[in-house]
Amino acid sequence: MNVRRLLSGGCAGVLLFSGIGVSNAAGTAGGSGGVSAPQLKTVTYSGAGAAGEAAVNGTAQGGAPASGEAVPRLAADAGGSAGTAETETQALATAVQVDRFGQWVSATFPEKVTSESQLLEDVAADAAYYGALQAPDWDPYGGLKGSREQYGLNATGFYSIQEAAGRKVMVTPEGNLFFSLGVNGIAPTDTYTVVTGREGIYEWIPPYESEYKSAFLNTKDNFSYYLANRIRKTGQPYTSRSLYTEGIQRIRKWGFNTAAGWTPVNLSREFSVPHVPFLPLSDMAWAKVNGLKFFDIFVDGAEAKLDAALGPLLTEHKNNPYIIGYFFGNESYYHKLAPDLPKMKGSEVAAKRRLVQMLQEKYGTIEAFNAAWNGTYASFTALIDAPLYIDSQQAQYDVDDFVKLYLDTFFGTVSRVFRKYDPNHLLIGDRWLTLPVNNVKVRGFLAEAAGRHLDVISINHYSKNLDTVMLNHIHQASGGKPIMLTEIGYGSSEQGLGAPTQMLVADQNERMLRYRNYVEGAASLGYIVGVHWFAYLDQAATGRWAEGTTGERYNFGLLNVADRPYKPFLEGVMASNKDIYPVLLGQRVPFKHEFGDVPRQPGTNKMEIPYTPAPIPIDGEVNGFPGDAAAVTLGPGQLVNGTGGEGMQGEYTFAWDENRLYVTAVIKDPTPMKNNNPNINVWRGDGVELFFGPQDLTTPGDPLFLDRQLIASAGLNNGQPFWYWYFTNRQKPVEMAVKLLPDGSGYVLEAALTWDSINLQGQADTRFLFDFGFDDSEDGNTRKRQWVWNGTSANSTNRGHWGQATLVKRAAPAIRITGVEEGGDYTDEVLPVVEVEDATGVRSRTVTLDGAPWTDGTPVTAPGSHELTVEAVNTVGITAKKTVTFAVYGSTALELSPAAGQYSDEVQLEAKLSGSSGGPVPGAELSFEVNGSAAGTAVTDAQGRAVLPYRISTGPESGQLSVKAAYTPAAGLYLRPAASEGALTVRPEDAALQYTGETYVKERRPAVLSAQVVQADDGSAGALSGLPVRFTVSEVRPDGTLRELAGVTDSVYATGADGRAEAAAQLPPGLYEVRAELLAGPLYKAPAPVRSTLAVAAPVAGHSVTVNGTVPGGTFLGKPAGTLVLNSMVSYDLAGGLTGALRVSGEPGGAELYVKSFDWLVIAGDRAYVQGTAVSGRQTYTVRLLLKELTTVSLYVWKGRDTSAEPVHKQLNAQLTGAVLTLP
Repeated sequence: MNVRRLLSGGCAGVLLFSGIGVSNAAGTAGGSGGVSAPQLKTVTYSGAGAAGEAAVNGTAQGGAPASGEAVPRLAADAGGSAGTAETETQALATAVQVDRFGQWVSATFPEKVTSESQLLEDVAADAAYYGALQAPDWDPYGGLKGSREQYGLNATGFYSIQEAAGRKVMVTPEGNLFFSLGVNGIAPTDTYTVVTGREGIYEWIPPYESEYKSAFLNTKDNFSYYLANRIRKTGQPYTSRSLYTEGIQRIRKWGFNTAAGWTPVNLSREFSVPHVPFLPLSDMAWAKVNGLKFFDIFVDGAEAKLDAALGPLLTEHKNNPYIIGYFFGNESYYHKLAPDLPKMKGSEVAAKRRLVQMLQEKYGTIEAFNAAWNGTYASFTALIDAPLYIDSQQAQYDVDDFVKLYLDTFFGTVSRVFRKYDPNHLLIGDRWLTLPVNNVKVRGFLAEAAGRHLDVISINHYSKNLDTVMLNHIHQASGGKPIMLTEIGYGSSEQGLGAPTQMLVADQNERMLRYRNYVEGAASLGYIVGVHWFAYLDQAATGRWAEGTTGERYNFGLLNVADRPYKPFLEGVMASNKDIYPVLLGQRVPFKHEFGDVPRQPGTNKMEIPYTPAPIPIDGEVNGFPGDAAAVTLGPGQLVNGTGGEGMQGEYTFAWDENRLYVTAVIKDPTPMKNNNPNINVWRGDGVELFFGPQDLTTPGDPLFLDRQLIASAGLNNGQPFWYWYFTNRQKPVEMAVKLLPDGSGYVLEAALTWDSINLQGQADTRFLFDFGFDDSEDGNTRKRQWVWNGTSANSTNRGHWGQATLVKRAAPAIRITGVEEGGDYTDEVLPVVEVEDATGVRSRTVTLDGAPWTDGTPVTAPGSHELTVEAVNTVGITAKKTVTFAVYGSTALELSPAAGQYSDEVQLEAKLSGSSGGPVPGAELSFEVNGSAAGTAVTDAQGRAVLPYRISTGPESGQLSVKAAYTPAAGLYLRPAASEGALTVRPEDAALQYTGETYVKERRPAVLSAQVVQADDGSAGALSGLPVRFTVSEVRPDGTLRELAGVTDSVYATGADGRAEAAAQLPPGLYEVRAELLAGPLYKAPAPVRSTLAVAAPVAGHSVTVNGTVPGGTFLGKPAGTLVLNSMVSYDLAGGLTGALRVSGEPGGAELYVKSFDWLVIAGDRAYVQGTAVSGRQTYTVRLLLKELTTVSLYVWKGRDTSAEPVHKQLNAQLTGAVLTLP
C-alpha cells in the first residue's frame, strides 16, 4: 500500500526499501564482519543522492547521497543529533521531551506556544495576517491575464504547452501564460506520529475517545499534535474539507496557484483548483516487483490491464479544465534497473524474462552469449532464474540496451493508453528521483524516452543550488521537452526539527533566500514550467508515523505544528511567486543571493606512487614506506560534502610492489571509527574511499566496466574490519587494519589491494585514473562530511572528476631539469628548475652553470650559449649526471613610425630598434619594404633610429601602402630578430584639366577634341601619362538644351607623357558642347570637368541667315528692355569668309550691340547658329544666336571672349515676332 497516496502525504525524496531478496554478493560488505541478506534491516535512502550512489556496470552501487540524514532519529537536543532511534527511544521513554503542543521541550524560539490562550489569540492574529494579504490577480486557472493576446497564445480549453517570447511555457485553458507554483501535501499526513509504546516522552496525549479523536489516525497509536492545536484554536473537529479549503485560501494569498502532489484530488476537483492527479499505477499489485521499486510493464497483458484500469477514470474526467495533467508514478528506482534486475528470478519478474528474450534474440546460441558475458550458462532457459552478473563490457552494453527498451516500452505504453481515453490533458511524467538524474547515463536514457512519449518531464529535485547542468542535459536529450520540478524544500533546526544536509539551512532567512534563488532561477531557464514546494505542514517532532519511530521529522512546512506561518520565509516566497511571470519571460533578472557554497569543481591532480622493495606491514601503524613516499594531506580545501569538521584532516601514504598497492591513511577525527553499516551503505559511516580507472584516462562520465570504487570502513563489525567494492558484482578480499590513534584524536586505516581486484598490473610507469578521500559520521549511521583529493561529491557517477596516478620505480637518482631543455633557446632569461629524487634518499647534489656553481632560483640572463650540469648521489652511492646545453638570446623590439605624403612626394620611412631593457640598439642595419618590394636599408643611430628617404611612385586604391621594417642580427650576435609593420598613407596629387581641342571646324573632316592634365606646381613632378580622360559630346539645340550624342567618342582616353588626351569626332554641321573630365584615380584628384563649344560648319558661298523681328524682353545690358529687336543678315562669301551684320537692341532702354565681326556661322537644315563680337562703351561682348526657322530664337551675351563664363544675358527658346530665314 502506498501510504503517501492513500493519505495524501508527502516526501522529500526519501524512500524506503527492504534488504529482502538482495544477494549477499551485491548487498553485503566484504570482510568477516559482513552480514547476510536476511539480516539487513529496513533503512532509508535519501533521494538527493550524489557521490557513491550510482548504477554502473550493472551493479547496485552504494554511493553516498549528499544528504546526511539517511536514518532519521529521535534527538536529545533541538538539532536532533544524539544517538540512534532505538537507543534513544529507550532512554527517552521516561523523560518528557515533547510538550503538550507537540514542540520539543529543549527548543527555544520566539514563535513557541506555551499556553492554550495563545492559540486562541492566534485566531484574531491569523485573521489580521491573512486578511492583509492579497492573492495575485491571475485568471481562474492561475495564469497571467492578458498574456494570450500579448503573446499570441491559443485558448484550447485545457492546459497546454506552447511557446512565448522564445520559451517553452505552459498555457491555461483560457490561453494565458501559466507557471505552476504548487504546494505538496495540503493534508495532515506527515503530522501524525507514533505515540504508543513511548508515551513517557510526551507531556500530554489525550484519550482516544475525546474531543481530540479526529486528531488520531484511525486508532490511538498515531496522533497529530498539529490537528490537536487546530482543534484548540477552532473548537471544531478536524475534517479534510476544512483543512483543505483553509489551506487553498492561504497558499493562494502566498502566490501559489496549484494544489500539487499528495493533496486530496477529490477536493481539488470539487473546489475547481488547478491540480495534477496521479494515475493509479502504484496500486497495481500485478506490476510490482519485490525489492525493486519500478513498474513491470512486461507482465503479460500489461497494456490491457492498464487500459481497463485507466479508461473509466480518464474518461470520467477528461473534460475537467482544472486538471493540469497527470503523474503516473513517483521516484522509481530507475538507477537500480541495470544493477538489480539481471539478478532477479524470471519466474517471478516478467521484466527479467524479457531481458533473457532480448539476449536470446541477439546472440542466438548460448555459446555466443557466454563468450560475450564471460558466462558458463547451460542454456537460455537457465538464464531465466539465474542471477546474471555483469562481468564484461559487452554485458554492460546489453543491460543498458535493455534499460532503454524498458523505458521506451513503459513510457510508450502509458502514453498510448492515456491518449486513447484523454486527448485533452498533459502527461507529466513520474517525478524522477534525484539519484537517477544525478547519473549522467541513466538520466540520458530517461530523457530520450520521455522526449518520445511525454508532454512534460517531472523531477523531484532537492538541492541547495539549482543543478542547471543536469536540467540542461535532460532538456536537450529529450529533444526540448519542458520540465516541472515537482518537489523542492528546505528546512532549519531553529524549532527543533531539521532537514537532510542538502536541504538544511541556518534559519528562515536563508530558507527564504534559497527558495527565491531556486524558483526564480528555474523560471528563468526558458523550459521549466513549474516548481512545487514540499510541503504545506511541518512533519511531526518525533517523526512521521509511516516509518515507525524513526520517521522523518523535518521543517518542510509553510506552517509549524502550532499552525503558525513562517512569516519571514513566506515574505520571500510571496516576492518571488507574485512576480514570477516577468522572470519567466526574461523581462526581469532572477533573484540571486550568493551563498558561496557552489560545489567544488574537480582538480587536475597527478601523483606518483613509489615502489617499495619490501611489503608494507598492515598493522595499523605508519611504517615500512620507502623514503620517497611522501604523504598527501586532505584538509578544508578538499571538503566536498557537508559543513564544519574544523581540524579534521586525512594524511595518505601510498606504495606498490609487484603484488599489491598499499595505502595508509591517518585520519584526524574527534568521533573516530564510527560505522554501523557493514553492507552497501558503508559510505554512511567513517571510512576511506578509493577510486581506480585502469583504462581510458580521458573519457568522463559514468565509470567504465573495469573501474572500481572501494570504501574501507573505519568501524569494526564484531571486532573485524569490513569494506565494500562498487562498480562490480564481486566482493574481492582486502587485507586491512584499523587502529585508534594513541591520543584518541583519530585512527589509522591501512589496506593492501591485490592488482586483480582493481584490474591493474604492478608494473612501473603504469598510469591510471585515481582518487581518494574519507567520510565522516558522528554516529555511525549518517554521513556528515566527505573529503576528496581531486574530485567532487559526484565522484561515483563521473570518472572525469578523478585525478591520475603513475607507478614509479627508481634506481639511480632521478634528475629532472625543467624550465630549459637540451638545444633550447630562450629569450632574455630562463629559470632552470632542478629536482633530484631517489627511492633511497639523496646524499648530495651539485649544480654548475658554465663550470661555476649555480644557485637554485637564479635566472640565467646573459646572452650566449650555456651549459647546466647536475650531479647527484643517493644514499647507496649511485651517481647520476645530467647536462643541458641551451642559449639565451636578447630580445629586440622594432617600432615603425607611420608615414604619409602625396603621390610623387618624397617621404621618410623611420623605425626604432630597442633591446630587452628598452634601450636603443645602434649600428644595426634595418631593411624596409613597401608593398612587398624592397625599398632599401638604413642603419640605426645612437638613439636606435633608422631613416630611409622614399619617393612615392604609386598610388594605392586603398589610400595606403604596406610598409615593413625588419632587423636580422648578424651571425654570432645572441639577439632576436624583430619586425614591424605599418602603413604609408598616400594622398592623390592636385591637378587641373584644360581643354586644348578645336572650337571651330569648317572643313569636312573629324574635329579634334583635346584636353590636358596640368599637375599642381609643388616642386615634385609626377608622371602624367596613362591618366583616364573622358570626352562627352552633346548637340546644342536652338532652344538652348543639350542632347548627348552616343558613340561619337570612346568612353575613356589615356593621356600621353605631356598629360594630353585626344579624340577625333566626325560630326555633321551643327553646334556642340564638348565636356572633358579627368576620372578619379589613385594618383591625382579629379578636378572639375571643363567644357567648350565646338561649331562644325560646311561653308557654301551665298548661304546666309536672316533674322528680322522682336522677342519679349525684360532688361538688356542693365537697361529696361520690354522688347528686344533683332536684325541680322550674315552670309558666306566666295572665299568662305563671313560678311554681314547683327544688331540687338532693347526698347525702350536703348541698350544696343552691333556685331560686325563673326566667329562662325553654322547652317544645318532648318537650324542656324551664329557667333560674333561687338564693342559697346569700350567693352567687348560676344553674342551668340541659336535659330530655328521660322520663329525660334535663343540669345547669349558674354562680356569678353570667354564663353565658358556665365553670360550677362541669356534668353532661351524665345518666340520671334518676325522671321528667321536661311538660304538655302
